[in-house]
Amino acid sequence: MQLVMKELIEKVKAVLKENHLWGEVDQHLDMPVIEINIPWGDWKHDHLACDWVIKESGLPLHKLGDQVTEEDGSDCFSAVHYYVVTA
Repeated sequence: MQLVMKELIEKVKAVLKENHLWGEVDQHLDMPVIEINIPWGDWKHDHLACDWVIKESGLPLHKLGDQVTEEDGSDCFSAVHYYVVTA
């Protein structure tokens, strides 16, 4: 499973890069969950776009949710997006 997760993480990084998005991509604990940490991204151009490109990528991922880690009341905030591996 670890090899599969590493390959999937690299594919997620490539999808983000192809779509001009940036986030730290890693495995969540030892679970079959990938997390994408987006620091101070715009709600629409970064956070919403991330969810959309992952959904449209065809990768075996399903969004579990996200957790806001920093916010200041503006349209930009930091959050970790969680996706469970479905295959």
